[in-house]
Amino acid sequence: MNTESDTKKVAWDSPFLKFFPFHWEFHGKNKNAYSITQNHHFRPRVNYHHINHPINKELPFTEKKLLTYTIDQLNYDIYTVADLLDAAYPFNKEGISNIRGDLAERVSRRIMKRFLQTYDQGYGKLGGLFNNEFNPKEREGFIVANAEDIVLKIGKYPNMILLKKTGSGKWGYQHITDLDGIFDYRYGNKRHIIILESKAGKIDLDIPNLYSHLFVPLKKLFTDADFTYVLFSEQKHLFIPKFKQYRILQSTPTKIHTELKKHNIPTLFFDFTEKEDEFYNMSRHLVATYKIIHSKSVNLKGSAKISNNKITFTTESSSMPYLELKKNPKTGEYKLSS
Repeated sequence: MNTESDTKKVAWDSPFLKFFPFHWEFHGKNKNAYSITQNHHFRPRVNYHHINHPINKELPFTEKKLLTYTIDQLNYDIYTVADLLDAAYPFNKEGISNIRGDLAERVSRRIMKRFLQTYDQGYGKLGGLFNNEFNPKEREGFIVANAEDIVLKIGKYPNMILLKKTGSGKWGYQHITDLDGIFDYRYGNKRHIIILESKAGKIDLDIPNLYSHLFVPLKKLFTDADFTYVLFSEQKHLFIPKFKQYRILQSTPTKIHTELKKHNIPTLFFDFTEKEDEFYNMSRHLVATYKIIHSKSVNLKGSAKISNNKITFTTESSSMPYLELKKNPKTGEYKLSS
């Protein structure tokens, strides 16, 4: 087996060298084999909550938690009732793919933020993109950075929008691309801008134009920074299934790596550690909750327990009751408990 480290060929001053794709010849057949030897190392856990879950008892209706995420024994909100009511996609069978994509973005942002917060803490720290004028209560539309003909602004928080000034259209700016996540990381005296992309399904990117459409305008905004591209995806879309133990990149992620490498942009490939159907189960959970809130019929897969004064329904994804109906002792009718 012949091996060759990309880090020896390209002078990348990066704190993430050990996460770079490793180039080698697999049985002498594939001269462009790249393996990923390290992942983010977290073992997070998704927690499912219904509206009447004990965790939500004292919370206002819109702040009730529907999905939380546990990393390093710390719990983070992933999805609340407010997110459910504010979503642009439909909560039905047709909307599942959009819900999965949104959840993948939320999960990958949370993992990446925690990764940067804890990575090599003696030298590195997570900085801030926003200046003193930033108001969290009026964040949508906030201009994060601008230079020459390029503007980076907050769209639907925390997503960012990259715009180019063209003089045409309503505001005179043309949409370039959306960013799933962007992080300002300081390592020693060097600034690193981390660009996050997440894919819950097939990796469909315009690879030949990835550098020109994304990094060329960003370099105008952050002239003092080095850039790193981080792609989160499922293992089945990242690695060749036949050789799982070697974690060899498939054709599409390999093309992303080699294309950005031409411009000294390193790429990190992180895989979601959730089970293959986890994002689908999370999406179904949100669809069911949406239907309950809007008094629509809902199908639950799980078990029911009937006692003298209440009926509880438990789904397969949680040991906590998803619904609880309490019996009115006077009328004998069951009502959703609050």
